[in-house]
This record gives sequence, C-alpha cells and structure tokens, in this order.
Amino acid sequence: MASLFAKPRKTRKPAEKPSRLQKAPVAAEALASTELGLLIQDLSHDGRGVTRDHTGKTLFVKGAVPQDRVLIGQRVEHARYAEAELETLLAPSPDRVTPLCRHFGTCGGCQLQHLSASAQRVYKQQRLSHLLDFPASDWDAPLYAEPWGYRRRARLGIKQRKTGQWVIGFREAQSAQIHAISECPVLQPPLSRLLSPLYELLPQLEGGRHIGHIEWLSDARQTLVILRWLRDLQRFSPADAKRWNAWAEAQGVQVWLQTAEGQLHDLQGNAASPYL
Repeated sequence: MASLFAKPRKTRKPAEKPSRLQKAPVAAEALASTELGLLIQDLSHDGRGVTRDHTGKTLFVKGAVPQDRVLIGQRVEHARYAEAELETLLAPSPDRVTPLCRHFGTCGGCQLQHLSASAQRVYKQQRLSHLLDFPASDWDAPLYAEPWGYRRRARLGIKQRKTGQWVIGFREAQSAQIHAISECPVLQPPLSRLLSPLYELLPQLEGGRHIGHIEWLSDARQTLVILRWLRDLQRFSPADAKRWNAWAEAQGVQVWLQTAEGQLHDLQGNAASPYL
C-alpha cells in the first residue's frame, strides 16, 4: 500500500529529433544579397540568369546576366526551383550591353544580345566543355566573325492574321506565336533585305496561306529561298509560280518548294536538289 503514496518519479522527455524538412543553413552572403537585390551568378542553357534566393533555392531570372544585381517580379514556384523576370536592374554587370535589335526580348530568335560578344564566347565554350566533359582550359582560342550580320541560314514563320495582315518572323520565346519583324541585324544583309519585298509579295499570292515557313540559305555563290508548302503540289497555282519567278529574278535568288516529306521541287513541281 505504501507504494500508492510514493512520489511519482520524474520522467525525462526524449530529445527532439531534428525535422527531416529542416533546410540547411543559408550562407551569410546569400542572405546579404537579398537585402541589396539578388546577385546573378550564372547563365542557364536558355540564357536566363541563375542565382539562389535567401532560402538557398535555385532561381532563374529572365533578362538577367551574370554579375547583375537585380530585383525580381512575381515568382513562379516549382518543387526544386523558381522562375521570375527581372523587374529592376540595381547594378548592371560589366558584361551587359544594350541590345542592337529592337525586337530583342520578344522575338525568340536571340537570347543573349544583352551580353557582350566576348562574354557570349566564354559562356558558349563553357557550356560545350560541360557537355563534352572536356576542360575549356585545354582548348585553342575560338574562331569567330563579326557579332552582327553573320547568320547565313534562317527559318521564319509566315502567317496571315484574321485582320488580313501578314506576319513574318521568328517564334516568340516559349510560344507558338510568330513575332513580326521587318529587319534582323543577325542575318547577313542580303537575307535581311528580303523581308521588305516579301511583305509586298504575300498579299498578291493566291496560296500564301498554304506556306508554313520560309527557309533562307546563302553563300558567296547564291541564295536559296525554300517555301514550306503545306498542301498538295497540284494546289500551287501557275499564277503564283509566275509571281514567285518574277520576285526571285528581281531579288537575285532561287525559289524552291518543299513538301511535307522534305522533298524539294522547283516552281513547276519538278523534283530537284539545288546545289548550295
């Protein structure tokens, strides 16, 4: 009976185990970076700035380049990373430059015009080195030409809007929409100059809506314009063939048709393989 009146023994509480969800401590410099804006540390494969937020989470910032210090807009959260757009540029990177093309940022044809040409070469060499698992320090110096007017091949989409307006250009970034361009400083000048006369020709065609895209190829000898024809070749009208022939002669180019199977034909529908 005496045991009924004995003082209960004090039991020790088991030590609390650390939660598995607890995150590792964040470096002091990462915390400091958020007070003065985020410091961009790298570039992703698609040209977005990469950094980490105050929790250590990877953050992709569209429009930012390494060594930019930025404020971001609304974030889109994912399990292991987040995405945002640059809202305010607090301190530009020494490698940041003003894009030459007025379509940059909307047109999806270029992603790095806001990065200097020398920094672009370093970035591309590092990416290739990573893919090949070969140290970039062992490479020879890269060969390169002028940063503008160098591209001799391009594929541009063509579409007629409900308003009747024709649109020629590259797809917008991460979109199926075609961004209308009237010039492109990256294309070789003879190719860029074809845009204006092409805009003039399209409204005159009977089958312009059946052209999916146009591919341009150029070298020192000739320039080819290849029309991606979306219908049976029998629906390519003789009147349109005459218009294209006159246009090609005026522009000093050759025009070819490409079927859905990839077969090339001349404007009369004869299979051929142009030499370029």
